[in-house]
Amino acid sequence: MQQVFGEVSGVTIATQATDKGLYVKVFTTKKLGSLAAQAFCLFHFGFLFTLPCYTDTYGFVVHYDVYRDGSLQKSYQYEMTPKRLMWLGIVPIAWINSLLPSYDDAFRAVTYRFVHDAQNDGFL
Repeated sequence: MQQVFGEVSGVTIATQATDKGLYVKVFTTKKLGSLAAQAFCLFHFGFLFTLPCYTDTYGFVVHYDVYRDGSLQKSYQYEMTPKRLMWLGIVPIAWINSLLPSYDDAFRAVTYRFVHDAQNDGFL
């Protein structure tokens, strides 16, 4: 995040809110996924991966709150929901996962998206 915000002029990284100027509060919340996906995938683990389990309902929500002079201006939220297929039949091609984006890549992309959106709205 520091790398992305470093590319935007006038934005500094701080650990506390400031009373003057621009401040962006960033935090994440975890999505546990749907109850159906949790139950089915737990059932799937009981059968040692012989039954396929697919889910795209869990992940993270990244929140960006933009403050100016101590006052909340706008909040932005972006979901990061990876798609997962767990099954014994995909073991021979599981190496493909190493080619897919990581959480770090996804968080960087979401931060770029926030910077773009906040600039379009006139906050950055």
